[in-house]
Amino acid sequence: MQQKIWQLSSHTQFKQLAEQFTWVQDMYGVVQDKVYHAEGDVATHTDLVLKALENLPEYQLLNLQDQNIIWAAALMHDIEKRSTTVEENGIITFKDHSKLAEKTVRRILFSEVLTPYWIREQICALVALHDLPLWFMEKQNIKHSILQAADRTPLKLLAMLAKANILGSSCQDSIEMLERIELFEQEAANLGCLEHIY
Repeated sequence: MQQKIWQLSSHTQFKQLAEQFTWVQDMYGVVQDKVYHAEGDVATHTDLVLKALENLPEYQLLNLQDQNIIWAAALMHDIEKRSTTVEENGIITFKDHSKLAEKTVRRILFSEVLTPYWIREQICALVALHDLPLWFMEKQNIKHSILQAADRTPLKLLAMLAKANILGSSCQDSIEMLERIELFEQEAANLGCLEHIY
């Protein structure tokens, strides 16, 4: 018997997703810092991230279930910028938005969209860790941080999400950020944990 493929929604257009989910609607009007997100608000950014993800050759090579998992994570990765926005001296930040997003995503996938446990936890991990490939070199123990992440989700998916996140942003340091993601993939491959959960 073939296992049913899970998906968050049958819709793929952002406007339709906003009509289906209030938390997508909430992304409209959530402003971002123009240095890192000149493309516009969180809704604009998220829409661009989804399009960038779908155009990645490595995404197109994934099986349908993995595509649906990372696509859901891409849609939800900035879900809590709505509640963590702080503006100080003209700079907009979203401290701890990933941690809070993980909790929100877990609740949504438990109570609003029926999701198998293993899929729910993988999406939660991708959302919680989506910035790790960009900042892993600043961690006190790089190896430990990577192995800890690999314990929760395949790092090739995490790197793919980070890449789509950068490609869906209008920022001056995008080339440097993409290079960081490559380094993350190399480090994970060296540790033997890029392809599968560790």
